[in-house]
Amino acid sequence: MAFHDITDEIKDKLDPEHKMDQDVIVEENVWLGSHVTLLSGVTVGRGATIGSGSVIRTNIPPYAIVSGNPAKVVGFNFTPEEIIEHEEALYPEGQRLPLEILEKNYNKYFLKRLKEIKEFTRL
Repeated sequence: MAFHDITDEIKDKLDPEHKMDQDVIVEENVWLGSHVTLLSGVTVGRGATIGSGSVIRTNIPPYAIVSGNPAKVVGFNFTPEEIIEHEEALYPEGQRLPLEILEKNYNKYFLKRLKEIKEFTRL
């Protein structure tokens, strides 16, 4: 097996828009299982739990529980109301996540997908 140095010239040819050079952001209080892969440009929201062996290709909402390859949201650590209570104990008012955003994420990634999640997790 041959190994090659990846130069800026090669990167420019393979990725002219430099999409592979984007930062990976892991916010506070995130739990990452073993052998997790975070691909270029993703943000893992605070309080998220990422299962072992997961491949994170898209942004993960705060307090989500994620598993798989590709990773999917399979639940949340708390309900939106519990997150508000949790954040009141940890963060100053200006740094807390708004209830509207939490409810939107909870509905989009969890409630509207319960049937799919049950099938994916075989519950």
